[in-house]
Amino acid sequence: MSPRYALASLIGLAGAGCGLDEAQQFQIERCESTADCGAGRSCRDMVCIDLDRKYVAALSAELTPPPTAQGLARTQVRRLALPDGEDVLDFELPEAAIFERTVVIDEARGEPIAASITISGTDRIVGRDVEARLSVSAEQAGPIHLLPGTYTARVLPLDGERPGLEVQNWIIRRAGNSPVKEFVLGRPLRRLYGEVSYRTLENEKLPGIRIRATSVPGGLASTEATSDSEGRYEIELPDTQDTAFRLTAMPAEPTGPTWSFRQIVNVPRDEARELDIGLEETGASLVGALSLSILGVPEGGGAPEPIAGAEVTLTATTSLPTRSFSVRGVTNQKGRVVPENAGDALLILASRYQVDVEPPPNAPYARTTTVVDLSRTGPSIQTDRQIALSARTQVLGQLTSSLGQNLVHASVSIDDLDRVIRPVQVTTDESGQFRVHLDPGRYLVRIEGGQTPATADVHPVAFARLDVSSNAGTVNFLHSLPSGRPVRGLVSALEKRTPTAGVDVEFFLEIDGRSVSLGRSITESDGRYSLVISGAELGPR
Repeated sequence: MSPRYALASLIGLAGAGCGLDEAQQFQIERCESTADCGAGRSCRDMVCIDLDRKYVAALSAELTPPPTAQGLARTQVRRLALPDGEDVLDFELPEAAIFERTVVIDEARGEPIAASITISGTDRIVGRDVEARLSVSAEQAGPIHLLPGTYTARVLPLDGERPGLEVQNWIIRRAGNSPVKEFVLGRPLRRLYGEVSYRTLENEKLPGIRIRATSVPGGLASTEATSDSEGRYEIELPDTQDTAFRLTAMPAEPTGPTWSFRQIVNVPRDEARELDIGLEETGASLVGALSLSILGVPEGGGAPEPIAGAEVTLTATTSLPTRSFSVRGVTNQKGRVVPENAGDALLILASRYQVDVEPPPNAPYARTTTVVDLSRTGPSIQTDRQIALSARTQVLGQLTSSLGQNLVHASVSIDDLDRVIRPVQVTTDESGQFRVHLDPGRYLVRIEGGQTPATADVHPVAFARLDVSSNAGTVNFLHSLPSGRPVRGLVSALEKRTPTAGVDVEFFLEIDGRSVSLGRSITESDGRYSLVISGAELGPR
């Protein structure tokens, strides 16, 4: 008999002799070798697995019913188990709670308003915690389907005249239909107010300064205000459990580079705080144009060459924590930095700058961060700078199947585990080889597809760790894919016990704080699905 998984709540788990309490107590552990895992456990693809229970705490499945499936919602099952000798995983989709209409009410006016709503669940697959996103208006109110469980809802009015609302620990206890779900925006009790002036000239009040705040860490927005003729402002802060806010202020219609203001402000719930804002003066004598070029120095010497497509950010460094100015650009074919907005020259303010250079993925030159002193920049000063980048580490890869045959035309995606940037993507050649250039760091390599010359085997998505040290000239990456393991099963509705067609079944592995997809399938008309995943993820080989 195959194990059957069902969710009676967001974290319900049953089957294969593994109870809910037992599964929750099993901790996710990353490993480099079996010695890291302890007695009775083994290291498989950087995750410790229990040899007795034969489940991986980091393996999960997500099932998304089609829009036509009445009474069902997206379901997640975490900490999956697959006993020895079984390749079957059946799932039962529980009945959802259905709110036929979802509206946002302005309590002061007693009427619905337009807003965007984001609803997230607890104990979800990493990076896939958002259950629903919808926009509602006074005339149109959308439905939502949610499983019984605990949620956080974030409501953001679209007119910007009201602050956002965060509802935590929203508990749905039972399934079934409800006519309406209301999110009520009450009278804001927390606000910031004060006056805006120059930092060194407090008596000179500044009109036309745009002020707003966002909660930390939630990122929920306040209302936005523009200082009046007397420099006065007032903003309403969002209704959230957060008490820290990132306050920013800058001219509403800047005519050129200008200093802005930023500060972390603490405001307890249901309180108002007065805060005067002191802006730094921005005179014409402080504004200059910068010609900045990014060059690469080839490994082993040779003439520097321009780097195209590099993303460059200049951020003013100062002893004043509230003073802020930055400018961004991208290098052209000649390696010259062109501003994002318009024009050929980078307009800057006289200051010292931290310059962050991020070359394109797989470019042969390394990213860098350096400090450039531009404090003497001005209208009458010609400012010309160059930044040279050193060579990246070359990685030579060789991929083979579980039988040792070269894996050709396989898609390889290399993701930086320490930074959120675009992954490097490449395809293996006719010899199963690939070549990339990487900065020092930790990487997760995802391998998908590919063919072997002598067989028509289906190769599962596979993963491997790649570490690039700071002093490595060339790194050889040799990896043999684990054997594929077919997985099949039946998806049915829990209450009606009927097979469900058109359900998207996707398996995920949680590695180093992120979720990676092992593969997906769509159930047929009889509710059955099948796919091939790496055998290493589901138990000992």
